[in-house]
Amino acid sequence: MGRQLAELLARRAGLAKLLRLDPRGPEEKALAEELLLGLSVHEVYLWLGRPDLLLLSTLLGLNLEDALDARRRTYFPGSLAFILSYTPLRAVSRRYVEHIARSVPPGTQAEINYQRNRAVLWLNEGDWHEAAAAAGRAVGVRARRPRRHVAHALPAPAHDPR
Repeated sequence: MGRQLAELLARRAGLAKLLRLDPRGPEEKALAEELLLGLSVHEVYLWLGRPDLLLLSTLLGLNLEDALDARRRTYFPGSLAFILSYTPLRAVSRRYVEHIARSVPPGTQAEINYQRNRAVLWLNEGDWHEAAAAAGRAVGVRARRPRRHVAHALPAPAHDPR
């Protein structure tokens, strides 16, 4: 996890090229694309009760998004905000969600993922009105896009109540 965090900090500091963090050559890029595609189901670690793997896969996803310029397809910053909302950094999570809103490409899978995460964050805060509005925006974006079904845009419960 430390390596992924160090890479993320280096990327945010603008050192990716200097440190040669991006995939080199078409084969490495293709492998990175496949890994990013596989990470799109990283939510499973939440349901498996493995927050450590959820955080690790989120950090890896953030790094791959940067390396591949893939923010239109995925949106791992929303996942990071979700994780932070379950820590004593809940207030930071709320501010981070509003901060990252400016970087969400409209009408993309990234917007759907961002709105889904916002809906769950607001549910956890008990703000049903904001949660419903965010979920409605996710469904609205999904409804305007081809492929897949609208249910993919709905937020999933954070845990099994049983």
